Amino acid sequence: KLGVKALYFPWNSDSRESEYGHFVYEDLGYINEAQRWEFEAMVVWGETAPHLLNLARYNIVNKRPEVARRFINLLKQSLFYRKDAEELEKQLHAGSVPGLRMALENNKEHPARFANVINIGPELQYLCEQDTTNRMAFEYLMSDLLLSNNVVRFVDNLKFIRHFKYPEMPPAYQEALYIYKLGVDGETFSKSGFNVSENTEKRFQRYYSLYKNRQMQRLKAEFGNTYWYYLNFISPYGDKIIRN
Repeated sequence: KLGVKALYFPWNSDSRESEYGHFVYEDLGYINEAQRWEFEAMVVWGETAPHLLNLARYNIVNKRPEVARRFINLLKQSLFYRKDAEELEKQLHAGSVPGLRMALENNKEHPARFANVINIGPELQYLCEQDTTNRMAFEYLMSDLLLSNNVVRFVDNLKFIRHFKYPEMPPAYQEALYIYKLGVDGETFSKSGFNVSENTEKRFQRYYSLYKNRQMQRLKAEFGNTYWYYLNFISPYGDKIIRN
């Protein structure tokens, strides 16, 4: 898969994808959506232990102990998952499960929302705004915007990087930032609050020289892993940046 489809499973009513779709949302801490995927998977695949375990975990952190108990009671009847069920039972009223992050826990006004099941982008934006410590949500948002040619929105959201301790800005971010710089005036670029490294500008000069002279094999060999090359030759959305 190319573009943003490489990041996650969109909701396609695909039985196999439904079994694994919850993973990315759980890791993002977007438990409501992880729970929706897991419940749909259980409908398709039946009350198997992995689905019951996850639904119990998700309902515990979502403060639904009695719902979680239903899944735990089913697990307690099994031979191999009884101990797991007993451990989860201890967490019922704690409202938390070790290793499970609840990114929207502190959002008291809107603890839940209707998710966009086709495009994960709005959900990533929402998670970054609600939980500025969520590095995975930030990196997924940046990847989503870059893979979809949304360079302007990428720059608008690059401000979130200041919440994390990167030793330096990732090369792909620098490359996208330079593309943005080439398309706006100096005053507009200065409002971004970021600078492009001298090394990045020199690398682009080399890239452009190879591109202009149609030295395509050398271009791919030297720059095939850059955002510039992705935008020019790989992106399924064309070779132009999206400005709105």
